[in-house]
Amino acid sequence: MSVLKHCPQCGGVLGNGKHPRICPACGFEWYDNQKPSVTLVIENNAGEVLLVKRNRDPHKGKWVTPGGFVEFRETAEAAARREIREELGVKLSSLRYLATLSTPYPYRGVAYRLLEIVFQARLKKGKVKPTDDAADARWFGAKTVPYARMAFSTQRRFLRSYFRAR
Repeated sequence: MSVLKHCPQCGGVLGNGKHPRICPACGFEWYDNQKPSVTLVIENNAGEVLLVKRNRDPHKGKWVTPGGFVEFRETAEAAARREIREELGVKLSSLRYLATLSTPYPYRGVAYRLLEIVFQARLKKGKVKPTDDAADARWFGAKTVPYARMAFSTQRRFLRSYFRAR
């Protein structure tokens, strides 16, 4: 897995190590910034959390907390509401900030990092219906979460600490 190697402006080889990385050919400065994303810890009345099985790479077939990327000029809260509608066809009744995680996100040979904004949420009444992004969606209790089959180690660690803190 590698980080971006070539300058997006001229195609020259980017310098390594320092931040920003500077292209020796044209002087372009590249900042390896994290991509903002949201993830939701959605809990039901039984104290279970909703997990989604990914239907796309990276980590297709692994479990995650629902969420996705924050789009340009979108707030994290708006992204959380949009992502849950798109992935599961439901709306949120409540949304509360919990934490921020820095998550490795390998995709097509590039080692990205996500800045995951974690929210605790509840669903409005309605049936969860996975769409094309999600192969499945299920409720799990603290002892039944498939930790070993989760896509991201940061979400796995966060869920363990979430359940311990309750």
